[in-house]
Amino acid sequence: MPHVLPFLDVLVRRHPGGGFEARVYQKPTFTSLTTKWDSFVSKTYKYNALSTKIYRAIKICSSYTGLHREFEFIRSLAINNGYPIYVIDSIIRRQLDLIYTPSTPISPPSLTTDTVVLRVPYYGSLSQVYAKQIISATNKNYPLKKIRLIYDVKERVGSGFTLKDPIPHQMEVGVVYEAICPKCTAHYTGKTFRHFKARIHEHHNY
Repeated sequence: MPHVLPFLDVLVRRHPGGGFEARVYQKPTFTSLTTKWDSFVSKTYKYNALSTKIYRAIKICSSYTGLHREFEFIRSLAINNGYPIYVIDSIIRRQLDLIYTPSTPISPPSLTTDTVVLRVPYYGSLSQVYAKQIISATNKNYPLKKIRLIYDVKERVGSGFTLKDPIPHQMEVGVVYEAICPKCTAHYTGKTFRHFKARIHEHHNY
């Protein structure tokens, strides 16, 4: 395509009359998949899956026409992955407000607050109820503590894979062992810093 240059996730287009326009670039291998709305994960991850795309569009698109076109693409993508339209529009409004609405300056607090990170196993709505109870109890008893909740999963994909090959017992180092003489009651306890196989070989030959 003439006068077009894709670079990372930005598509730069040169107009015949002069000037440039930037918009979001989607690779030909893009699958139009994202976190499903009915996925068994916290809604925070679902909101973030769209808000990051919306934030990228706002920062990259150089014209309101291109931004509107990208918003329509994000809406279509989200709807195809099961997102309700009211959720999509609310996330778009929130991202626009964060960027284009000036924030009210907040005076620094006189007292410092500590942030405590708490991991909560995710079991659906039960985890959300449990998290709200923790935050409520903390705000009541420890007002200077700010709880940051992270929903975690019990089983991870990586737990089903072995990252390293198991080391054979004869090739281990730092092994504490006991050698017993077969002809008398003498015994020897030691720890090897070389391979266990090499140390046993030394006992047999010296």
